Amino acid sequence: MAKQLKFSIYIVIVLFVAITSRYIYFNIKESINSVITFETLNHNFDTIIKPEQAELYFRYKNTGNKFLEIYDIQTTCGCTIPFWNTRRIQPKEEDSFLVKYHTQNKGNFVKEIMVYSNALNSPTRLKISGYVPYGYKTE
Repeated sequence: MAKQLKFSIYIVIVLFVAITSRYIYFNIKESINSVITFETLNHNFDTIIKPEQAELYFRYKNTGNKFLEIYDIQTTCGCTIPFWNTRRIQPKEEDSFLVKYHTQNKGNFVKEIMVYSNALNSPTRLKISGYVPYGYKTE
């Protein structure tokens, strides 16, 4: 009986240490990393009348405690082109990057943009959508 009690206490202590260690690890990991926070994850252009209307700046902020660096931005097709700088964004600092959608494809569109960075929440998925009329002339 005493052996069972000792074994039970041992198991409880091991579980307690394992759970609290994991909790402490993730809290420390979160507090010393960068986190990218976007003002919006989705943008709808609605109906695009002029080519310059198919440009958008995605604004973001480093809400973490370490510098933020965007390594790559990938899109689902060649009709969506991102432009970003590679400088490091300090904690609490804001920046933006440009996305251009080429309007040669007519009709409704939904495109995904994946942002790869050193942030804890990387990759971040963004979406743009809209409609290009069939009688629309591109420049």
